Amino acid sequence: MTTIKDIANRLGVSVSTVSKGLNGAADISGELRHTVINTAVEMGYAAKRARNSSHKSLCIFLEKTNYEPAVQFGFEIILGFQQAAACDGREVTIIPYPVSHKIALTYDAYMLKHGFSGAFFVGVFPEDDWMRQLSSTVFPTVLLGNCHSANPYVCQVGTDLFEAVDIGISHLVSLNHSKIAFLNDSGNPAAIWLRRAYDAGCFPHRLSPNSFYACTEPFSENVVTYLQHFIKAGATAVICGSDPLARTVMQECVQIGLSIPKDFSVIGFGGFASSALTLPPLTTISPDWNALGKGGYYALSALFQKIFVGKTLLRAELILRGSTAPRRP
Repeated sequence: MTTIKDIANRLGVSVSTVSKGLNGAADISGELRHTVINTAVEMGYAAKRARNSSHKSLCIFLEKTNYEPAVQFGFEIILGFQQAAACDGREVTIIPYPVSHKIALTYDAYMLKHGFSGAFFVGVFPEDDWMRQLSSTVFPTVLLGNCHSANPYVCQVGTDLFEAVDIGISHLVSLNHSKIAFLNDSGNPAAIWLRRAYDAGCFPHRLSPNSFYACTEPFSENVVTYLQHFIKAGATAVICGSDPLARTVMQECVQIGLSIPKDFSVIGFGGFASSALTLPPLTTISPDWNALGKGGYYALSALFQKIFVGKTLLRAELILRGSTAPRRP
């Protein structure tokens, strides 16, 4: 087991200097402090409080997600994680992300410095330095969303998008819709996977996805252009990659004289509470956001026990409301 003395010998400094670096003392330079921490991580050093079984501090890195109001899906994700962690007596700290843009520490060094034993990333940030460092991290880490890592200490928790989209397509097919469009937005982190799920969902129903797929900017004026293209091609229903996008489609349908669901059926994705307030109320494919948070903790817990989970996918639910109806003859 690596000790503080081992680190001191490697760096050629005193034991007290290493101790100060590991504990964030202000009387040594920031550069030396970072060197000490990075060397400690490289040598596999674990702080005493991290080795102690009573140390159970976790963190959630959160970016661009509103988790305060109960109506936001972010709130449910964080709540689910906190609820599951509380059952094991673990502390959870929420940290705005990306922090790596503000500090020079590596991911492992940051975790070691702050005494965190594991992390849950709510959001996927492929362009960030820390995401590249996850390929070699020794800290159990769970990512929310569709991503992959060969590192056994990193795993993914998310919604089974293939099954989720298939639920929507199957519902519309049961209502005799045979030309079903899919509209997504380029800002959706799961855009690529939703497209693949749509293509896969069309296949068993012998539907042709090629003429009925489009990807637009969120809430852009292009929505009406794509919508008119779908209708001209014969589409009688559309599945949208998010509830807000579906609400925009419904508004545009009204503007061009279509009645929902009499003339055109619309399905959203997200299950947001506000979608029940549209006219008509929006039918939506709803992930279980609270369960995703709990699933994030359970995956992290498995990694602590050297159970190397690669991917945990949860099922979504189709919430039937008033925006879908049988296709008119």
